[in-house]
Amino acid sequence: MMPAHACPTTEASCWAPLRPVENAAATLFLFPYAGGSAQSFLRWIEHLPPQWSVLGLQMPGRGTRWSEAPLRHIGDALAELVAQQAQHLDRPALFWGHSLGGILAYEAARHWRQLARAGRQALDIQALVVSACVAPRYWPGQRGNSVVISGRQDLVNALRRYGDTFLHMIEDEELLDFVLPTVQADFEVVESYVYPGPAQLDVPILVFHGEEDQTVDARKASDWREETQADCQLRGFAGGHFFFVEHEAEVVEALNAFLSTQRG
Repeated sequence: MMPAHACPTTEASCWAPLRPVENAAATLFLFPYAGGSAQSFLRWIEHLPPQWSVLGLQMPGRGTRWSEAPLRHIGDALAELVAQQAQHLDRPALFWGHSLGGILAYEAARHWRQLARAGRQALDIQALVVSACVAPRYWPGQRGNSVVISGRQDLVNALRRYGDTFLHMIEDEELLDFVLPTVQADFEVVESYVYPGPAQLDVPILVFHGEEDQTVDARKASDWREETQADCQLRGFAGGHFFFVEHEAEVVEALNAFLSTQRG
């Protein structure tokens, strides 16, 4: 799903180097959840294989790009992130997206596999990992279930659905005002997504979900298998939408085990 929108121009890179590794075996691209930033993954670094170079998606309106206006359409987000991924074609890639990041990672993978099928230079994607993310055909833009935030109370109500992770934000009125524009924009990105049909990827997919996540139904998460001709596995963890906060090491261990099975 590449957009009709023009690619936004910006001097800042949208891929923050969380852990550069010279002569890395692979590059791990991390796609954060709505309201998240590249820094949302910093605690993961110590658990990841040392031979991986790690990049985190830093979209406008957060982190080191706080002064930039946030993007509001998924097409604009995809145009920027894949354009700058083109600088990293020199080694195999792994995509890992959480929640909204899962859809961004999926559509980026679709883009690169389409280029590869056309005989053009493309990222060599070894695996797509999606967590806390139902299969793309169930996303809000397809169901007409609006998640657009029009004010403070709408934001609070939406964030409560995702468990305790956002409680500190909800209880701090000053912080809530500070993050409102970015979170609202990210929810508009969610709403703008239109599922173009199965991608027919040839990339293995690993799906993580929290067993107590009220926003992600396990059956709808398992339907990711319809998006690839390769292997697709589902793995549940105790916890809600942000289960990985309490299970960082176990989640990375599950990823390593999955990759080992793909290598045979």
